[in-house]
Amino acid sequence: MANWTPEEHLAFDIAYALKKVTIPGFRKSLKEEDRFAIGQAVVEHLKLCRWEFSKPFEPIKERP
Repeated sequence: MANWTPEEHLAFDIAYALKKVTIPGFRKSLKEEDRFAIGQAVVEHLKLCRWEFSKPFEPIKERP
């Protein structure tokens, strides 16, 4: 995971978020490979729209 690009991190984060939501019209939850495919498709579309991605080295701390 340390050698991932910012795009790969974003696709992973999208796939992880999809695990936590219910999608209307789907009777079953998405398979892991389906979630990652959706995450990658979202990232690819955003790249086509000229988005640029970066990931900070340290996590952002929540405010108290």
